[in-house]
Amino acid sequence: FEAAAEAGVLSAMCSYNRLTVNGVTAWACEHPYSLKTLENISKDIFVMSDWGATHSSKPSIEAGLDQEMPGSTYFGDAMK
Repeated sequence: FEAAAEAGVLSAMCSYNRLTVNGVTAWACEHPYSLKTLENISKDIFVMSDWGATHSSKPSIEAGLDQEMPGSTYFGDAMK
């Protein structure tokens, strides 16, 4: 992610995996460290989830996820 963001990519996709980074374990699409690293490198990067890889609403949005794929299980009616 870091190398891609530094190279100027405009979008990234987080995966299904659970990551442990800096002692924190969370789903990739809501991990507070991995997505914030992208945001710190490039404020313009757009992050979408892999198909079905979103597992929450608020934690994912706070971590920097911009779009849930597919549909709107967590980013649709759950946000109302």
